Amino acid sequence: SGMSLARVAWSVLRVGIPLAAATFLAGEYVAPPAERIAQTVRSSGDAATRVVAQQFASGFWFKQDLTFVNIRTVLADMTLSGVRMYEFGDDLRLKVVRVAQSGVFVGNGQWKLENVRSTEIGADATRVTTAPVFMWTTVLRPSILNVYQVTPERLELGTLYDNIRVLGNNAQKTSRFEIAFWNKVFYPLAVLVMMVLALPFAHFQRRQGGVGFRIFVGTMIGLSFFLLGRLFSNLGVLNDWPPLFAAVFPLALFTAISMGMLWWIERR
Repeated sequence: SGMSLARVAWSVLRVGIPLAAATFLAGEYVAPPAERIAQTVRSSGDAATRVVAQQFASGFWFKQDLTFVNIRTVLADMTLSGVRMYEFGDDLRLKVVRVAQSGVFVGNGQWKLENVRSTEIGADATRVTTAPVFMWTTVLRPSILNVYQVTPERLELGTLYDNIRVLGNNAQKTSRFEIAFWNKVFYPLAVLVMMVLALPFAHFQRRQGGVGFRIFVGTMIGLSFFLLGRLFSNLGVLNDWPPLFAAVFPLALFTAISMGMLWWIERR
């Protein structure tokens, strides 16, 4: 219709910028809570475990018989960090409070808790003891905790940052969480890049034909962008690539491709 390519691009971006913002807000405030609710619903059907569990802002809570347990953080390798156990008697009075710094699953229904401080509450006195190791027998399994684990790609930015900090302080690998963090930061830009990348395929005269071929090529390029982003995220974790590079390289590559195609269309 005689419009310049720059005006067409701006028309696309005026729609793309609100769309990118809406996509970011949905990924930050809608998807993570929805994922946690879905996992809770899935886990509620397993009555054989005899465990009532829920994820809260204070950490993971579960109840077994008359014992309530709070686990502040579950690391990526299923190591527990910040464990608090509240044991009640048959009369529903608090009997024992145990606080452990960390814990690992050793099999046969047992967790090895380290640096444990126990407070036994009697009728007339309270006794406090400490132990380097406490073997905790429970029906809780890593598979149950795994149900409540939200994949890093579906976490909020604040939660990702907290996981990176906690894992770093415990000398754990943080690459997966860092890559997910940067992917989330740059995702709105990826939406805009893909919309601009579509412009060269729309810049043609209908009477020249080839509409189906252009749609097919454009679809393949969009699919390649998605798969390349996933590939670099996984390769970055496996090969310990810099997280920022693993997250940004596919975006930079397709930005260069879109600019090159627009330059070629303009030159013609």
